Amino acid sequence: MSGQRTTVELEIALLAAEEALRVRDDFMRLAGHELRSPLTAVQLQADALVLLARQGAPPDAIEERAERVRRSVHRLAWLVEEVVDLSRAVGGRLILHAATTDLVLMAHRVLDRFGPELRRAGCDARIDTTSPVLGSWDATRLEHAIGSLLLSAMKRGGRIEVEVHGEIETARLAVRDGGPGLAEDERALVFDSFERLLAGLQPGSSALGLWLARAVAEAHGGQLSLEPGRAELRLPKTGPARPGLIGET
Repeated sequence: MSGQRTTVELEIALLAAEEALRVRDDFMRLAGHELRSPLTAVQLQADALVLLARQGAPPDAIEERAERVRRSVHRLAWLVEEVVDLSRAVGGRLILHAATTDLVLMAHRVLDRFGPELRRAGCDARIDTTSPVLGSWDATRLEHAIGSLLLSAMKRGGRIEVEVHGEIETARLAVRDGGPGLAEDERALVFDSFERLLAGLQPGSSALGLWLARAVAEAHGGQLSLEPGRAELRLPKTGPARPGLIGET
């Protein structure tokens, strides 16, 4: 009986190891796909910049090309940070570093960072709140979460409104675009396990960034909600409730 139990336990361990390897391989393919496009853009823009310089192009032309390189590098850095945080989140190794910060200021920084992309997408993005909303949060990762909400809304173009409200114990940040939002099956992936997210993810979907935004919100003791045309982060002002446990489902 003991031998049979040992055999069963070994088979279970082998299956778990195979599943872990499959998830790792899926994740690496996903990371490669996400990073390939901006990396190619950086290479092409840099080659063009070198060519312009060798041809003695006017400063305006060189500056314009250099700005394109800068934007591509920014996008690549954003994606690298997202991939690294996803890897840590899935392994439960992403520890938050909270400090008193202003949610409104974070929202302004994110809008400034994505200004060129918003303009190219034909989006008019505005923040309707000016009063500070203070809390104890990991600013770096919350800004990334806000950016994921903004990138999702940006895909539908048009007017985007960022609403920030402070309550006694909580803060709310919503991104509203008035569009249909994610399809129902994509919304389900955002709130599912990472393994199922990988299995159902479509190229160009916003679900990956929103999944990480949900994980960051939950690590702060908050939540992410998604409705047609509206995504909202709700956060306690007191700081992370479970630092280091991002990604557990």
